[in-house]
Amino acid sequence: MSSQKEEKDKGIVTGKVGEAAAGPGGKNYLLVIGIDKYRHCPKLHNCVKDAGDFVGLLINQYQFDQDHVIALRNRMPPALISCLI
Repeated sequence: MSSQKEEKDKGIVTGKVGEAAAGPGGKNYLLVIGIDKYRHCPKLHNCVKDAGDFVGLLINQYQFDQDHVIALRNRMPPALISCLI
């Protein structure tokens, strides 16, 4: 079996950098959480920035609709916390 065939079977599609990937035509939704300030841990310095950069990348290069993106920075709603525990 060829290497390219094996990659395709695993859901990995290779292409040139900057080339749009062909994929399903459905809608993409994104939840990004970036937290620099924790109650019981030392402060981090780039999580919020990295989360923002990631959102920008997906919107600008992968056609994510900004209306379908939720970005939480330095906070998490209690309802979400209870779902994750």
